[in-house]
Amino acid sequence: MSDAPTTMDLEKIDSADLPALKDQLTAQHQEAAVELAEAQARIAKAEDRKDAVKPEIFEKVMLDYLKKKEAAEQSVAEIEQRLTAVTQRLEAVEQAEADRRRREEEERAAREAEERRRQEEEEARRREEEERRRQEEERARQEAERRRREEEKRAREEAERVAAAQAQAAERREAVMRMKELVAERDKLEMKKTAPRNAIEEMEFRKEMGEFESDAEFQEQVADYKDLLADIEVELDVTVKEIEELQAHYGIDPVDPEAAAAPAPVVEETIVEPEPAPYVAPPAPTPPPPPAPEPPVEVAPPPTPEPPVEVPPASSDIPRIEELLAEPKPAPVVEEEVEELDAPAAATAPAPKWDEVETDFFTDVDQEEKFFVNPCLVMQNPGVKEQVFDLLHDQVLIGSAPVGEVDVRLNHPSVDRKHARIKLSRGGYMIKDLGSRGGTYINGKKVTKSRLNHMDKIKIGEILLQVRLL
Repeated sequence: MSDAPTTMDLEKIDSADLPALKDQLTAQHQEAAVELAEAQARIAKAEDRKDAVKPEIFEKVMLDYLKKKEAAEQSVAEIEQRLTAVTQRLEAVEQAEADRRRREEEERAAREAEERRRQEEEEARRREEEERRRQEEERARQEAERRRREEEKRAREEAERVAAAQAQAAERREAVMRMKELVAERDKLEMKKTAPRNAIEEMEFRKEMGEFESDAEFQEQVADYKDLLADIEVELDVTVKEIEELQAHYGIDPVDPEAAAAPAPVVEETIVEPEPAPYVAPPAPTPPPPPAPEPPVEVAPPPTPEPPVEVPPASSDIPRIEELLAEPKPAPVVEEEVEELDAPAAATAPAPKWDEVETDFFTDVDQEEKFFVNPCLVMQNPGVKEQVFDLLHDQVLIGSAPVGEVDVRLNHPSVDRKHARIKLSRGGYMIKDLGSRGGTYINGKKVTKSRLNHMDKIKIGEILLQVRLL
């Protein structure tokens, strides 16, 4: 116990050693307290046994116990005094350390506040500079945008003027070419009527000769020829009506379409020589120049009418007469007409493969090449907002499949995923049905393949589209 430092020695002890010293003094205090308690217990026990021993022995033992008690009390007092001093010194050190940390925290907070103030001032200056620069850029952008709009407006007006003149000339050329096609088709249909008429006359003659047992048998044999003749008459009426519409709208003479087309090159010539001034663009930005007008197109002379179809002589071989039918009706398919126009020998040739049919149908090597400025399909279903589908590619796939699988998406249950395809050939646009459930109709007729003309109406399932070829 004598090893514990005195109060004066505490000043020389490092503050880091004070906790260990406090623990040491606390342990010594506990030991001294235990010794004092033992001495007190022995004194109390001796007092109880006082009458059992001799007085001189009792006094000797009691004196020894009292000395131990006094020494223990003195040791406890000294240790408590030293422990109090160490505790006070430790508390002072801890308070000083707390004060030091508080001062450091206050200084750090002050430095951080000063740094934030400096950063806020710097950020405010930066924002002011950015705002000034943004306003200058906005003014420059607005000025550039104003100049660009003016240039675009001038270029657009010039392009529209040129496009309008081109469209007018192209529309008239198309009308002349369509008139020639319709006249040729009308003459061909007139010639096609000869075969079924002759067949009907032959059957009537055979009836007079008594070859048929009953009138029902005769009517059954003649029905197919009458249906074929009626179908040809319907097609002929549609063709004649379209010829009359072209004649009324464009003033084209069906006998000499070229004479009516004479004014068209005049429109082209007025476009070929535009004044150069409107096309001079400012240094920046430079708009694209307007498209150059197309040169006048020389319309090919009308095709020479095909010679009349020779009807084979009458005979008793009835199946031979039925070969005049291209296929069993109830309704004519435009596919037959297209094949006869493009390939006269197709009726007797073997059925071509799919690729051959595709090539034969979509290639018009004998047709004059046609150009269109803005070909498109326009949806015209009642109660539905009009939609325009541009025909910008050589092939356009129509169906209800998602965009990416088809080019023109018609989202309707009556439209197959891949319903029909439109392809641009040398002679114009063609359409082909891809084996759909609901079929494809052109101007009310169900078709497998057909040529498309301006203002034709296409029905895909329940969706109605109008063809506009300008």
